Amino acid sequence: MSSLSEFIEEPFSLMAEEKRRHWTCGTGYCYGWRSRRCKHRPGTVEATAYAMLAYLETGNIVRARPIQAWLVSQMDSKGGYRSTQDSMLALMALSDMATRVGWQEIGMTIAASASTGFQHTFGLNTDNKLITQSVEIDVPTTVHFHFTGEGTALLQ
Repeated sequence: MSSLSEFIEEPFSLMAEEKRRHWTCGTGYCYGWRSRRCKHRPGTVEATAYAMLAYLETGNIVRARPIQAWLVSQMDSKGGYRSTQDSMLALMALSDMATRVGWQEIGMTIAASASTGFQHTFGLNTDNKLITQSVEIDVPTTVHFHFTGEGTALLQ
């Protein structure tokens, strides 16, 4: 492939229907996009973050969104990744995305429920969008979420 745009466009043409994408690293080179959550090889988050940064640099927000979804899905419970390098690059890419997309208006309700009788509703709006909201639940149990309104939220 002769240019950066050809390099980053080709893998997407193969997996255009997927909602999340990441770049997987083999022996010293990258060999394709995958979407499932898995134990990634060292460097996968790093390579994926570089791909996202390349899309953002070319102004291609649409192509960066599925990468953003995958990077967020790989984040651990403390907001990091497998290594310092992975964490630094992923957070740089996610921050760049947030800067380019800007702050959107948020008006969202998230209803959580479980078969144990647990129910809780979170309200998300422009005034509390940067405030962490949490609730304790008994584990193990499966919790179901129902979203209404507009905006983007991170559930962990």
